[in-house]
Amino acid sequence: MQKKKFIQFVMVITIIIHLTMGLALGRDLYVSPSGSGIVCTNTTPCSIEEAFSIAESNEEDDTIYVTSGTYSVTTTVEYKLPSENDESLSIRGIGSPLLRANGNVTILSIEHEGDHDETSKISIEGIQFSNGKSDGYGGAIIISVSKADIKIENCKFQNNQGGALFLWTDTGNSIISKCDFYSNRANYSGGAIWARSLSGNITISKSTFRNNVSPNEAGAIDLDTQ
Repeated sequence: MQKKKFIQFVMVITIIIHLTMGLALGRDLYVSPSGSGIVCTNTTPCSIEEAFSIAESNEEDDTIYVTSGTYSVTTTVEYKLPSENDESLSIRGIGSPLLRANGNVTILSIEHEGDHDETSKISIEGIQFSNGKSDGYGGAIIISVSKADIKIENCKFQNNQGGALFLWTDTGNSIISKCDFYSNRANYSGGAIWARSLSGNITISKSTFRNNVSPNEAGAIDLDTQ
């Protein structure tokens, strides 16, 4: 009887381990302008670069909380989605933080590695972006993912060169809502937004556009869905 109970106990533990391994171990990562280390908690925030590095290597559904203050961005903050993964990334501002570049780099770049088989979810909310620069498109943000649902909400974009926002997806829906675009300048077209989707919807609503310029066409928005 004791041997039978022991075997049943081992089987239960084995099942629990397998179930636990199958769960998404997403993390809540907190950053601050003066953050350091690798803890990234609410009480011990890390740098924004460290949080994105952890989220990228974690390959799970992570949320990065960007706490209030001004972040000086001297190199592009990068995040690469792994192939064959449907992970999600949520970036949430607390207290309307400002990510301000030095006028020489794109502020944030989110791209995928290789062929991307699953649909990811990317959201950015409540953050200000200023003084970003790209020699092509996307002075503030570049999002280039083959399959993704994208939501950008309650953000502000000001004084970005190369256009503020560059979005490219093969499939998936993109939503830009309640955002302000002021004095952004395109190198080619789309001073505020340049967006393409080969198969999906792009929705822009309740947003303000002011003094965005382009040397060619589409001073504010260059939009295309096929």
